[in-house]
Amino acid sequence: MQIAMDAPVLIETNEMDSIRIAIKELEMGVLPLTVVRPDE
Repeated sequence: MQIAMDAPVLIETNEMDSIRIAIKELEMGVLPLTVVRPDE
């Protein structure tokens, strides 16, 4: 959704579909995403 709302794309691509761009970014590991889970 963020790409569809003009957020910057983190990879070079000619793709126009925001969902496909997001999937490619995820597969390439370029998303600045950190999952933190509490110690149990």
